[in-house]
Amino acid sequence: TLKLIPFASQMRFEAKNPGVVELMRIQTEDLVLPEIRGVQSELRILKQAIRIRFRDVEEENSVLKSGDFTEEMKLKLPSLYRLNELPEESFQSVVAQLTVSEIARCWVGPDWLLNSIEARLPERKKVLLKDLQQKVSPNRDHPAFSKLLELCDEVWSSPGEVKKAA
Repeated sequence: TLKLIPFASQMRFEAKNPGVVELMRIQTEDLVLPEIRGVQSELRILKQAIRIRFRDVEEENSVLKSGDFTEEMKLKLPSLYRLNELPEESFQSVVAQLTVSEIARCWVGPDWLLNSIEARLPERKKVLLKDLQQKVSPNRDHPAFSKLLELCDEVWSSPGEVKKAA
């Protein structure tokens, strides 16, 4: 069952192959610890980092368009949505720290999201990106994708950063 998944081993967890929606619901549920017999020490709270992976672009699109999740939850997803939701000045700052090749390697997501990001890119990067898209295949597992998400997270976690309204 879903309530037992966070207590499962990594191998068993991956064998269950839960979808993004299931993983996000697990993170928002209050988990009940199994009863422990005998002398019990003081409880420690361990933060569990569940790695969320989209199976495909359609799953990403349905989650992002869903009204079941808050903006805060959506901003934690492994998606270019984090970049797109940045205020303009922060967006340009993050894009300036990435090469066009890195952006091309990260270029995966629903069409509406990619079109929105492309419209905000500087003209030179936009032209170079179009050329590179035919030569490289984007991949969420590429180090450039992790770099982009980390840069976005730095902006979102910085004090005084105002989240733009949805």
